[in-house]
Amino acid sequence: MCFLDISKNSFYISWNMKYFNTFCILLVILSVSNCGHTTSQFFQKVLGGISKSYERFSNWVYAKHASTHCFHLFTRDNLNNSDVYEVNVTNNGELFKKFNPKNPTKILIHGWRGSVESTFCTLLKDTYLDVGDYNIIIFDWSNDANKSYRFAKTAVTKAGKIVASFIDSLVKKHKVKSEDLHLIGHSLGAHVSGVAGYFTTTGQIGRITGLDPSLPLYLNVPESEKLSNKSANFVDIIHTCALYLGIWSNIGHADFYPNKGTFIQPGCGFDALGKCSHNRSYYYFMESIENPSSFIATKCDNWYKFANKGCSNETKVVMGEHCLSSTGFQHSRNLLSGDCR
Repeated sequence: MCFLDISKNSFYISWNMKYFNTFCILLVILSVSNCGHTTSQFFQKVLGGISKSYERFSNWVYAKHASTHCFHLFTRDNLNNSDVYEVNVTNNGELFKKFNPKNPTKILIHGWRGSVESTFCTLLKDTYLDVGDYNIIIFDWSNDANKSYRFAKTAVTKAGKIVASFIDSLVKKHKVKSEDLHLIGHSLGAHVSGVAGYFTTTGQIGRITGLDPSLPLYLNVPESEKLSNKSANFVDIIHTCALYLGIWSNIGHADFYPNKGTFIQPGCGFDALGKCSHNRSYYYFMESIENPSSFIATKCDNWYKFANKGCSNETKVVMGEHCLSSTGFQHSRNLLSGDCR
């Protein structure tokens, strides 16, 4: 069980957020009332100033806010009761009692509004431990991730640095190699993984899998604050809600676009908010753990070329858990035909 610190300033912060938003609305109304003829340029300046002020205010709130971050270890010996390491709690010994350095290690990082108990974490944890002996570590940053999206995005960099520090400790205390670690992040969690890879000091992480990395607020963001092909020795991406909730561009060594990589994904029905399509990425990945040949992709430059059968069918790649880094990817789009369900 993990306990959270409640900030003494929580009421003050909540009060300020409420009235700050009200202030922004009033500012627009007053500005318009004092302007004879509003123009697009005027609104851009006003709203741009509000956006910058909100960003500074959000950063200030985050700095004042106390949060708890926990790492939960699950193995076949403790499927339901995790071995917990809480950040900022004095621990001079090993991080985990049940960690086995001989077993492969997977670090799962949830996204916005997620937690250690979210569907993404539970499905992948249970599937991995069903097929083999693994160290499944879930990074729980829900105390920040369950705030507004803008707040959670602001918290990504700090969360990533915490994961990086944890990995450095894991390497030193449990004698594992960074190159043997595999980070799997969904949505904002994919960017947390990227930041972790950027700031580790004990060697580059072996592999990071980004499951539909978040798009909102990630335009023109430096590589130190997001997932990129420089975050690990091998970075593979599964796009399922691109151009809406997820990033469209190639950011990994291998980028997969099942069903064109956009919403609405098959089986999602009416998916106006894109949530179902966004989550399809981890369902595909989960299935690939159990069935190595579930998703065979064709290497191609773009979707239109693929749809018109303009790509060589000789180069086939497996999407998901068993995608190998030895295939020499260099910003390759790997597209799947048919319906992936």
